[in-house]
Amino acid sequence: MKKRQIINSTASYVRKRLENDPTGHDWWHTLRVWNTAKYIAREENADLFIVELAALLHDVADWKFHGGDETAGAKLARRWLRKMDVNKDVVNKVCDIITNISFKGAIQKNRIKSIEGMRLAQ
Repeated sequence: MKKRQIINSTASYVRKRLENDPTGHDWWHTLRVWNTAKYIAREENADLFIVELAALLHDVADWKFHGGDETAGAKLARRWLRKMDVNKDVVNKVCDIITNISFKGAIQKNRIKSIEGMRLAQ
């Protein structure tokens, strides 16, 4: 599957999962994050494919709504990306971003290592 097809399928998947979410982590939030992340990624010459996937999937299973399981989002994203037959290296980078992107307050140290994750976190 081509990258654009994977992005489009992922956007459809996330929209269906989050379109009725009442927490503020709904599809419209994700759409705003996705659009902003694409703009920043282009300006910073980051890997747009990784940034788009991470932006789309970043709240698909937010830890705050899954019993405090900080791995819930990355686990769900990993399953989805494997289903889409995404390269293992890309899957690992996206899941690392998702694991480390969530806002947990000012005392939480930023553990993001990739330019793609840092740009998404801005």
